Amino acid sequence: MALQRQEIDLHGYTVAEALFRLEQIIPLSYSKGVDELLVIHGKGEGVLRSEVLSFLRSGYCRQYVQSVQPGDQYRLDGGQGVVKVIFKIMKVAELKKKSFPVRYIDVNDSKIEKISDDTKAMVDDKKRRGKDRYLKMVNNNKINNKG
Repeated sequence: MALQRQEIDLHGYTVAEALFRLEQIIPLSYSKGVDELLVIHGKGEGVLRSEVLSFLRSGYCRQYVQSVQPGDQYRLDGGQGVVKVIFKIMKVAELKKKSFPVRYIDVNDSKIEKISDDTKAMVDDKKRRGKDRYLKMVNNNKINNKG
């Protein structure tokens, strides 16, 4: 079985933008079963490098990351400009938990204030079509059962 590798290039991003992108890609890559993530931060002055390394070693990432390997210490292509992230192996029990449920929005919920009228109309239309299909199916079954 071949290793699944992914890479993310953070050249040109501010520290905040880079960390935000990492915060998104780390759990996503882990849940998809990626084995290694190559983070390209560039050589530059090292500000982004140190922040990326700190973030990857933080408590947030520990649940996903097995090890963090700076390119200069592990003789990776790209040297000081890259970091290799090796993900933990996902256990079978975790795989079963990692389903991403579909979220349904109740447009009549008082907590939701900023749903446009178009969105409400679309949701109501889908509900109505669903009911119509169900009633049609029930009526067809009643007709078929009589004959």
